[in-house]
Amino acid sequence: MDLQSGDADAENFNVKVELINEDNSITVIQNELISTLPANSRKKFNVIYQTAATDTQKSFVITIDPDKKVEEYFEDNNFFAKTLYFKNDIVPPDIYITFDDTEVINGDFVSSEPKIKIALSDDSPLPITDTTSPKIYLNKSLFIMAAILQFLLTTNSSNPKFVAEYNPTLSDGEYLLRIAAKDLNGNFSDSASSEIRFIVSSEAKLLYVYNYPNPFADETFFTFKLTQIPDEFKIKIFTVAGRLVKEFSKAPSELNYDFNRIYWDGRDKDGDLIANGVYFYKVIMKKDQKIETTTQKLALVR
Repeated sequence: MDLQSGDADAENFNVKVELINEDNSITVIQNELISTLPANSRKKFNVIYQTAATDTQKSFVITIDPDKKVEEYFEDNNFFAKTLYFKNDIVPPDIYITFDDTEVINGDFVSSEPKIKIALSDDSPLPITDTTSPKIYLNKSLFIMAAILQFLLTTNSSNPKFVAEYNPTLSDGEYLLRIAAKDLNGNFSDSASSEIRFIVSSEAKLLYVYNYPNPFADETFFTFKLTQIPDEFKIKIFTVAGRLVKEFSKAPSELNYDFNRIYWDGRDKDGDLIANGVYFYKVIMKKDQKIETTTQKLALVR
């Protein structure tokens, strides 16, 4: 709302905001002192009211200078009434789940000690602060977030989001992580976004090794899945005669649990384009004392 002065300065007057309740009683929700308003000027006046989930409509009365401290010729424009109608929130909150800061897909392999981050957000301006409402189910076990010290809870009024970190230690097997949560209006989260199935395996395996596209003309990607992060990882590309033309070596920090992708521009170790033809590539991973390898064929056609 804008306050507008007349031909003279207005000083030390109040702006009072009242709420008319359902029983016609009146509650003062704001009474702000305006120290000065220069002649022929405007000042923005903000009215802040926190709605409740059961609100359907509210009537407000705003009175400027209710104590009549400012001498005016006309005072009929110092009174303003407004009724606001509220639509009930029926939109469920969103849940975003990451493992070690990476989004996973159902069936992915993850670490046995993952950092699971659960972010619950809502379109409503009401912050999600009830730490007893969100619950986490790991397979058939139920954990209440507020009761576990492993959860770090943060909220921010300008970005109404509930964030929790869960750091379990897991044995080998398949798991179902399910989050049950609701916002302040009682809307429960959608099960499609709050359930993740994942796998933990202590055995280091190299799975689903491909390169795409194949054949390729300018570039290709080597793709594969890892059940564990290896200590050493290499891809070696050979001619059919066995001559090494290119080698990739990746540090553990450059690899992910489950899906990985490594780019190749079709150039040899000297940076030259290799000739058209068929080549073999060998993927080698080493974890502790175990070495696993797989060999595949690719073709270059320009």
